[in-house]
Amino acid sequence: MKLAPIRVDFGTSRPTKKWTKTAFATIWVKSRKPIKKSPVDLAYSRRPATKAPPPLKQFSKGSTVKARVQVMLKNGVLDPQGKAIEHALAALGFKGVDEVRLGKVIELEVAETDAAKARVQLTDMCEKLLANTVIERYEIHLEDGAG
Repeated sequence: MKLAPIRVDFGTSRPTKKWTKTAFATIWVKSRKPIKKSPVDLAYSRRPATKAPPPLKQFSKGSTVKARVQVMLKNGVLDPQGKAIEHALAALGFKGVDEVRLGKVIELEVAETDAAKARVQLTDMCEKLLANTVIERYEIHLEDGAG
């Protein structure tokens, strides 16, 4: 009995036109339906790039209080970014720089005419969002009206 030679292929061949008409290909093509977008997504995707955003609501003069909130790490908390800045300054030739601490400054305008009410509102903002009171301390500085 004579055996037929065995053909060995390495890799895969390109699919033929016949392959694309199989049931698998038909199911795959039919499963690729377009994603439906919400009206909000459509409105933002169709907005021209040159159009400016709508203006913010303006308050009358003297009805806002400008505030500056300084948030810093507490004294006992390790400040790795401050240490990195301290080492970088020393490497650049600035000698005598010690105890660098990094913080953040947040400037706000609060729609409040009374400074005491604005301070209470800002304290509440700091306690809830602006500062992590476990490891950070904050200072609130108020300025006159921002009209």
